[in-house]
Amino acid sequence: MPLKSIGLGEPAVFLVWGPLMIGGGYAMIAGEISPAAFWASVPYGLGVMAILVGKHIDQMDFDRGKSIRTLPVLLGERAARILNVATIALIYAVTAGLIAFGQLTPFAAVIAFAFPRAWRAMRLMSQPRPQKAPEGYVGWPLWYHRACLTHNRVFGWLYISGSRSARSGRARASSAVRSALAGLALLACAQAHAQVVLNASSSASPAHPLPPACWCRSAPMSRRSRSAGSVAPSCPRPPSGRPRRSTACATG
Repeated sequence: MPLKSIGLGEPAVFLVWGPLMIGGGYAMIAGEISPAAFWASVPYGLGVMAILVGKHIDQMDFDRGKSIRTLPVLLGERAARILNVATIALIYAVTAGLIAFGQLTPFAAVIAFAFPRAWRAMRLMSQPRPQKAPEGYVGWPLWYHRACLTHNRVFGWLYISGSRSARSGRARASSAVRSALAGLALLACAQAHAQVVLNASSSASPAHPLPPACWCRSAPMSRRSRSAGSVAPSCPRPPSGRPRRSTACATG
């Protein structure tokens, strides 16, 4: 049974994209387990988890109808929104604590530049979702998901570029090697973050048509056509008069 169906999908995403990917990746590259790497992975994992919680709040009706018991379905919309507000706030609280205890250098404080988007996402989630899309809104029916994604897109890159686990005193002799290994782990994390943003941007609730970002000047093609480099000559008409977009289509 998928973890999503029993309310464990969101915690699993936190573990996979946080401690397992970053802490485990560091252990595989460096050949040793680093508590600092695991601690440093917590804010990043929380950011990815917030995106998924937001999306599952948006598609609660569909999941409930299919008997898919995601965490928002089990908790209820209001409790799920409170949980996601706390998740985003915890990102910054944990980062501040890691800096204070020397697990991250002060450069990690660069994530403060993402806080305005975090504040906007938290304010949005403190209120019920509107019944219909506001005038000119792009991306409906995704509402909380979009706010969390917009925040994490900035926070993720800032955190990756600004965070670096503090070196232990006994590692002075091999600091150059450790720095190189940490750099490789950082690049792997950056690449994984780009994939998170791409996947989250192109996802849509099965109950609704794809968001307008997936309507482009090139019509969706088969994998064989894409691999051959061909381009469809025209774009299908967007539903309900939505404006066409010239961005590349992310559908597959």
